[in-house]
Amino acid sequence: MVQDGSSWTEARTTDNLSAFLKKQAGSLEPTPSQPHGAPHTIVVTVSGIRAADVCRSLKSGLPKQGVKAPNVAKLFAKHLKLPDQIAHLKRSKWV
Repeated sequence: MVQDGSSWTEARTTDNLSAFLKKQAGSLEPTPSQPHGAPHTIVVTVSGIRAADVCRSLKSGLPKQGVKAPNVAKLFAKHLKLPDQIAHLKRSKWV
């Protein structure tokens, strides 16, 4: 599902990203615990630096939005081996 974010009036910064995602996903059902490797939300960035910024922002911001123990991961980074990333997805329940 692609959500329309045009009604968001706050500044479009990483500080507000968690609140934006919480608002956009408010009507979505939680992901089931099985099967593993099925993420609730995917954020795509153009650069690795931006991905790192977004990952840090979500790890600290989602708990402030009431998401308990969010599982946030940065995938497809050059320094991570593909088999390790696949193994991480298979063993993780994504919030």
